[in-house]
Amino acid sequence: MSKLISFSKQALLLALPIVATCLYPLITLAAVNRLEIPTDIMLMPAGIATLFAVAAGIALACIRKVETGRFAAMLLSAFILFTFAFRDLVVGPSVLVAYFFDGAHAETVGTYLWLGFALLGTLLAVLLRKHIQKAFGAFTAISIALMLIPLVTTPWKDALKTANYAAYMQNITSGNKDDRPVHTLGAAKDLIKKKSTRTAVATDAELPDLQIVILDAYGRDDVIKSYYGYDNQPFIKVLESKGFSVAKRSHANYTQTVLSVASMLNFRPVDQLKKSTDVDLAGVVTNTVDSAILWQILRKQGHKIISIPSGTNLTAMPSADLTFASTENIIMSYQVETALRLLIERTPLSLLSLIDETGVRTHRQQLRDVFRFWEMSTELAEPKATFVHVLAPHPPFVFDENGGPVQPNGRTFTLLDGKKLVEQIGKAKYQTAYVAQLKAINSKVLTAIEAIDAKPHRDTITVIIGDHGPRMNLDWESAKGTDMDEVKGTLMAVRMPEKYKAAIGDIDKCSPLTLLHRIATKVYNAPLEPVSDFSYYSSLNEPFDFVPIANPTGRTDDPAPKKP
Repeated sequence: MSKLISFSKQALLLALPIVATCLYPLITLAAVNRLEIPTDIMLMPAGIATLFAVAAGIALACIRKVETGRFAAMLLSAFILFTFAFRDLVVGPSVLVAYFFDGAHAETVGTYLWLGFALLGTLLAVLLRKHIQKAFGAFTAISIALMLIPLVTTPWKDALKTANYAAYMQNITSGNKDDRPVHTLGAAKDLIKKKSTRTAVATDAELPDLQIVILDAYGRDDVIKSYYGYDNQPFIKVLESKGFSVAKRSHANYTQTVLSVASMLNFRPVDQLKKSTDVDLAGVVTNTVDSAILWQILRKQGHKIISIPSGTNLTAMPSADLTFASTENIIMSYQVETALRLLIERTPLSLLSLIDETGVRTHRQQLRDVFRFWEMSTELAEPKATFVHVLAPHPPFVFDENGGPVQPNGRTFTLLDGKKLVEQIGKAKYQTAYVAQLKAINSKVLTAIEAIDAKPHRDTITVIIGDHGPRMNLDWESAKGTDMDEVKGTLMAVRMPEKYKAAIGDIDKCSPLTLLHRIATKVYNAPLEPVSDFSYYSSLNEPFDFVPIANPTGRTDDPAPKKP
């Protein structure tokens, strides 16, 4: 019994520095990104790391010489730290080395440097092992201190709201017994008949349906031509031939999807919507998108609310009367994908091609399904408002110009865009891939409209808009590094019954917020206060630190917006 106790103590002692060095990069990652990645997402890798460390400690405790086991534990711990410090220790210096040698690729140089440092460090450790073995206690103390510093100094209370939100989003994505997503017209008809309108008021059968179709990162035609060298006028002309009015000076209210959608559906700037307890975008989704003022207005008129998400939880609406979802029933988790990407980028694995085939196929299929569901939703006889989010032409670029499958450029499957993606694939590839996916989306939009027009349906107001413009030149860290002319210019196309056109008026200079405000007040008779237009940039890490975008419409006679 005493031998077992002694062995267990030795195994735990050897496991301590390994546990600390395994958890250190995970805790640091969770701390730095606590407002973007729910902390509970890191629990699984933390558990796996702990089990690995304990198993390693048990294995090393089997070595007869205690000093040898301790040396091996320190060597393994140092290797783990060195692996996750790859980007900091190697890539920066390798860029400098590559600069002085023509034709040298920084990442290739970095790989050789890292391998060289690893071999040299191992050799020195072996030569100095007798001295190193004596420093086991100090090494363990330093390892534990490294782990505890971010754990103790980080304001984790902020992150708890994000962690709680993960459970909320799980309820959205998995559905429940009474309100599960559907993927067939028959199931949709059965479910929507069972759903009573939330507010019991008499339905005005004369009021039209409303369709809001968000084409993520779809730019205005002049923006696309200027930044991507593609003339999108043929698509615009076809839309106009089908009865759409297309704005020439439309602009985004915000440069991020959640902020843009929250403001347009609630007719206010986000800083007037968010609660004091909201520390990240999760709270905005919870408090404003799902329970938006627009949905409340339409429910009072007897309309059902239909949600057609595009595979992410950014615009999910759990209280919708009906949600369409892909037959694969896989909702891609942006937070999980981000955490995985950030972990990989810290290691030499970032140099390998690690495209997630399953993620790519699922994302591509979900985009196809969104258009199918859009067509399908118009066949429902009930008065309704349909919110469609198409996560394209936004990256990842999974379609060629004919709608055929292509692999995204880059090392991992990611929703990343802006200059961070340009750093991976280059500006020329970004431009080419964006235009190809834009053409594919154009074709899918027109096909859906033709299919809808070919079948009987209720009078409908259809709004097709970009939540923000393309973001090739977006700097996620700084407004100064962002080309605002690119990110603010968005597509806006509207089709409505003739009798409402005079009331809605000219949409040429509208933003999504001002357009939907007009529709709510002029068509659905909502008693809303007048709104002022605006356009803001905010960074990824400080989403509520808004920087006004001057001259958002692109006209020289438009004054810079005032911050509400």
